[in-house]
Amino acid sequence: MHHNQIKQQKPRTYKGVYKKPFSFKYVQYHHDIFMYDFSGYVEYGVNRTFNNTVYLCTKENDIIALNMKTGNIEAITTDHRSVNPYLSPHGRHLLINKQDEYWTIYDTVNKTEKIVPDMCGYALSNEHSFYGDDYIITYGDDYTIVIDCAMQKVIEKWNGITEFASAFELVDNTIINHITRKSCEIKEENYRIKIASSTSQYLLITNENEDSFYDKHVNYFLYDIQKNSYVPLSLPFKIVLIFHSMNMKEKTK
Repeated sequence: MHHNQIKQQKPRTYKGVYKKPFSFKYVQYHHDIFMYDFSGYVEYGVNRTFNNTVYLCTKENDIIALNMKTGNIEAITTDHRSVNPYLSPHGRHLLINKQDEYWTIYDTVNKTEKIVPDMCGYALSNEHSFYGDDYIITYGDDYTIVIDCAMQKVIEKWNGITEFASAFELVDNTIINHITRKSCEIKEENYRIKIASSTSQYLLITNENEDSFYDKHVNYFLYDIQKNSYVPLSLPFKIVLIFHSMNMKEKTK
């Protein structure tokens, strides 16, 4: 998307050698890169780039860092157990799964890898997320925790989970940010809120439930995380239907 319109791009092909030849097709826009049609020694990669570097997973279950401008390749892991990497929003930390047994976090600046002991080894992609480059949000059976990336220690824990790992908790229509310790009350009468979606900058809040999927009177609010404030949001009914459809598809996966 470019200025609220779809921008068409021509796919390119990257070819390289690391132990064995590999190649993939890709399109890139700023820091976002979509890679596909992998062949040879590399199987998949992280769809974000920083300093021209993209992180790729090899067929030996290792992770390499490829500088797409210079062609230089650096081995991040060599244990043959590293899979499903996730990169923090600004590229400082790389979260790495060790075949569902445990997680490590790789510091891309200091080039160190350390175990994250309090993170469940088989946490799914919607059960953990980054809050900025400094914190990991994840949850267990009935609790959510905030982990400091630098110390690999839990700094906050509370009861309850959401459909996606989030640093935000709802208590009596009040949004609580467990990173900043700030809170914001949604001051609407007879309004039982839920977080419908989350990005690094905003929360989409609604009073919808399973029975109101096609209700034209569902209320929406957009909460600005940095400003710690919200505004009413008017969504065209057509967009609401699309949003519900996406949610239903996600829940059936």
